[in-house]
Amino acid sequence: MDRQKSKIGPYVIIYPLGQGSSAEVFAAIHETLKITVAIKKIDKRFANLNREIEIMKSLDHRNITSLYEIIEDEFEIYLVMELAENGNLLTFTNGRFGHRCSDDQIKKIFGQLCEAVAYLHNILKIAHRDLKMENILFDSAMNVKLADFGFSIQCQNELFSTACGSPLYVPPEVILRKPYDFSADIWSLGVILYYMIYGNFPFLEKSIPLVMKKIVNEDPVFGPLDNKELERLLKRMLDKDPQNRPTISEILNSNYLLSMPKQPDLPHPIVLHQQALDKLKSCGMNIIDVENKIQNHDFSDPVAVAYRIVIRDIISNIKSITGNALNRLSIVKSQAHMKPKTLLLNPAIKKVESRSTIRSNAKRFCVITKPSSFTPSPI
Repeated sequence: MDRQKSKIGPYVIIYPLGQGSSAEVFAAIHETLKITVAIKKIDKRFANLNREIEIMKSLDHRNITSLYEIIEDEFEIYLVMELAENGNLLTFTNGRFGHRCSDDQIKKIFGQLCEAVAYLHNILKIAHRDLKMENILFDSAMNVKLADFGFSIQCQNELFSTACGSPLYVPPEVILRKPYDFSADIWSLGVILYYMIYGNFPFLEKSIPLVMKKIVNEDPVFGPLDNKELERLLKRMLDKDPQNRPTISEILNSNYLLSMPKQPDLPHPIVLHQQALDKLKSCGMNIIDVENKIQNHDFSDPVAVAYRIVIRDIISNIKSITGNALNRLSIVKSQAHMKPKTLLLNPAIKKVESRSTIRSNAKRFCVITKPSSFTPSPI
């Protein structure tokens, strides 16, 4: 296939979103549905996607970016995904010209993010392991879309041992290469919350090794907050002892988030299903046996794929109570200006990690040790 091809399957390429060493991301439009999507093109020479694709297929939450379709040719794999149109959280906070986010804005964004993480932790038993500002995207209604599952892993009661994640967001136990659990994600959420409140990271130094040393040995500086519930929650999340951190359920049930803006109710599943079928029929698609294809998680049948795209489009276009207010803030609207990483979904579900995966992890987490000193671990 022509690597500069302007069309991939039924998708017409609109513009590039970002590029990395082994992948490119484009905005595209489904030529029949007229709905925009994101397409990640991955060079097969660098692809290790079997486990990643499986976890992507399993995700179904309004605050998590959806996978629609997988297309392959001789050289590349194309992951067709939901397009988050309004940039990422880092763009959002940095676009406020030194002004802190309001409490209502923090509560909405953080609350929706926690709902996504609760779905991962409590329902799917998945640890994200790379929660950071760049991986928190916004849709057209300024609702949160959690992305990038490149280091995610599924387990029940086991502890993890692989050092991975982004240096500014990792907890002390990961830096010290101790066994860790879902509480590592809670620390990362604490870093994100801290940034939204204070406009900076809790641990900053001139180099990443010094940042790591600070994370292990020093406490963050907590400026005074009017909201004492928020202050107490933040301090618990950034406790160096993982056993003292709250679970994601405790965070959602905290006094701080009990008053978070409610996401709009979704249509009844039967109504939503019928709306999607009506859209497909209006586009001239044959919907015979589409229910079976949907239930079987068919990611190759054109009608089943179109159904997923339409369902997610309907949900994403339901405007939230505070969405319009957030839209009025100074924020980069076009994903053409987003950092390349913001849409590079790359989940991982396999429990036994290959040596090549460990080396890849080491590059992201290069401050701990040289890649060659990593050894495979069962989790």
